[in-house]
Amino acid sequence: MADTVKLFVYGTLQPKGSLFRLVEPIIEKSIPATLHNYALYKHPLGFYPEITKDPSRIVKGTLLIISTYNENFIDLMVMELEAGYALQIVNVRTEHGIVMPALSFVSAEKPKGFLIESGDWLRYAKMNSNEHEQKWVD
Repeated sequence: MADTVKLFVYGTLQPKGSLFRLVEPIIEKSIPATLHNYALYKHPLGFYPEITKDPSRIVKGTLLIISTYNENFIDLMVMELEAGYALQIVNVRTEHGIVMPALSFVSAEKPKGFLIESGDWLRYAKMNSNEHEQKWVD
């Protein structure tokens, strides 16, 4: 797997997430994973998540092995960094218990939104789909 990177995604970029189509063409492998010592928040200005360090929380997500040798990867990096995320190395735990380093987009500032207790954005989004639809209609 030359020219690939491990990227932990926890929100709209996950399979079944609203922006998955942006990363789908560059995915070589996808593995359910968790990120310990981080908390998941809903951003107050939109229907998207952000994470920050928190020693008592876990975030559920997906570890993607993605190809970096294409324009889609660069577009993804630019989009996320311009949205106020910082790219950081985090340690994720796969569904098989293997811990490994990966990149993830972490909130560059302290989140101003509200905590999603479950740490599971897809579950939250499914339960609050009416809010999501209203945000995009307004």
